[in-house]
Amino acid sequence: MSEHPNAAVIRSAYEAISKADMPAVAELLDDDITWYESTAGMEGIYHGRDQVLRSWARSSSRPACR
Repeated sequence: MSEHPNAAVIRSAYEAISKADMPAVAELLDDDITWYESTAGMEGIYHGRDQVLRSWARSSSRPACR
């Protein structure tokens, strides 16, 4: 059975995330992405690459919940 064509894209996304390479992650996001966030304090629906990246930037600057 052959690999799904998106499998390589997902692997590259995880690799970029593990290296904190946000420009590479951003390149993988579609311009029309819709992101459904459920993290406490960040809940919402974000439309478009710019909104998604801004929401991620805000969440990475928040102190960790413990």
